[in-house]
Amino acid sequence: MGGNGSDFCLILVYVDDLLIAGMTMAAAKGGFRVTADAFKARELGALAYFLGLHIERDEAVKILLEHQRQYEATLLWRFGMADAHPVRLRRRGGRGNQRVGGC
Repeated sequence: MGGNGSDFCLILVYVDDLLIAGMTMAAAKGGFRVTADAFKARELGALAYFLGLHIERDEAVKILLEHQRQYEATLLWRFGMADAHPVRLRRRGGRGNQRVGGC
């Protein structure tokens, strides 16, 4: 790509998965063209899932959220806690954690 910062593009590779991201859409599309010229590639559209991360976008307010809800649910199931309910624990007042003993 070019020499200025607006042309910056990253191509992340994991086995046979590619994630192409650019500072601008033109930079991302340029990165895709370079990749498609060298390898068999197809554009799958906006990112929704990559390496265990679920990606959600809100274009209206320009927010990108990532989470691992499926991984968390799998861990809870694996350790027999799928039906557990979260509980908020209150902290005691004071100065927080205090040392006990002569350490």
